[in-house]
This record gives sequence, structure tokens and C-alpha cells, in this order.
Amino acid sequence: MSHHHKREQRNARIIALVLAIVLVAVSVPLFANPSLRLGVAEGIGAVPDGEREELFPDAVGLELVIVVEEIPLETSLPIERYTAVYVAERSPDAVVLHDLVVERDLTLPLPRYDRIAAAADRSAVMLVDEQADPVQAVLVTIATGDVRPLPPGQTDPGIPGDWATDIFAGSAGCNGVSPSGNWVACAVGSPRVFGDWELYVHPAGRSKDKERVLRGLGSTPILGWAADDSAVYLQHENGVLKVPLDF
Repeated sequence: MSHHHKREQRNARIIALVLAIVLVAVSVPLFANPSLRLGVAEGIGAVPDGEREELFPDAVGLELVIVVEEIPLETSLPIERYTAVYVAERSPDAVVLHDLVVERDLTLPLPRYDRIAAAADRSAVMLVDEQADPVQAVLVTIATGDVRPLPPGQTDPGIPGDWATDIFAGSAGCNGVSPSGNWVACAVGSPRVFGDWELYVHPAGRSKDKERVLRGLGSTPILGWAADDSAVYLQHENGVLKVPLDF
């Protein structure tokens, strides 16, 4: 009887050891690989797993071009509406703007750019190559796609705008009000086990009614809305994503 009891104890220890080895074998890759860990969490529904599309995955040096409209309010601080208009690509030979409103690509007569500024009415953007000697700038009219190189050394196109300030200076966080003013998008980072940041959307003025959309890896992205509120564009070191929304 004693011999039988010892054999059961030995078998129990073996089973426990095998289970421990299996647990370690499963846990180590999960903790060592953030992407795998996030994928598992998405698969079991522990984090939001919204639809997303990676734009121009084979390109390098992509940058989301966002124009900001400040809307004054009588009873509070102004709000800012963020509209993504282009994805800028630094190709080996020139700068290419991929239009996010209509299906067209604009090739600019610039080998590079260091700054993007915008007209006061957000009708145009200017890309500036400050490394050129003299400085070279190109004005792009958003609605028509017209590309107008400025004379060498000139960085004022002659229309109202803050042509010395880069438009990316303030585009992040929860200031992502949609062009219609009806929605707010937030990309919020926090040190979590599954992912590094989360995108959520809520109706303007109703932050408690937020809808969690997507969890991601890397630095907290810059965001901008599609012109018709149909999607949010995200840019960070891993590329540019388009996240369709269905309200």
C-alpha cells in the first residue's frame, strides 16, 4: 500500500513538472515577443482589434500631412480639427504626395523637404527644402493638386499663412476632432502588457461614450481624420495606417 502511494506521488510530481515545462515553453515566447503577445490578446478578444490597412508598405520615409483648423468657441478654449490630406513619400529621386482625398499622386520638384507649412485657410501646403542653396519651396493647392515651385530663396507664396511653422508641431493626443466636428479620436499610450497604445473614438462632448477601436505597438502615433469622417489615419515609426470607421 505504501509502495503504491509513493508511486502515485512520483507520477504526480512528473505530471506537475511536465505542466510547468509546458507553461514555461508557452510563456517565455509570449513575454519575449510583444507582437505575438498582442496577437494572442486580439485573438481571444482581450483588446480591440479593429480593421486597419497599412498604406504603401514597401515605401520608406513616409509622413502623414495633416492640416489643422482652429474653431473658436464662446464658452471654452478653441477646438482643433485635424484632417489628413496627403501621405508624403521621400523617394530616391523626388518627393511624392499621395493624395488621401482623390486618387492621384503629385511628384514635386524637390529632392527632399525639411518643413511643411500651411495656408491660413488650409487651402494649400508648402514644402520647403532648407538644405538647398538657395532654399527651395513648392506650394501645393489641395483642392486642385496644382504644384507651383517658388523662386529660389523664396519661402512666402504671397497668401496668408504661418509659413515659418511646421504643421506637425501640435498634431497628437486627444485633439483629433473630425472635420465635421462630430467626433473625437484619441491615440493614448500607456505601459500595458498587450500593446503600447490604444485608439478610441467618441462623439464630441461625450467622452464617456468612447468606442475602443485598435491596440498597437510602438510610439503613440500622430493622427488625422479623413475629410469625410470615414476613417482615421495613424502615423508612427512602423508606417502609416488607415483605420476605417463605421458610425
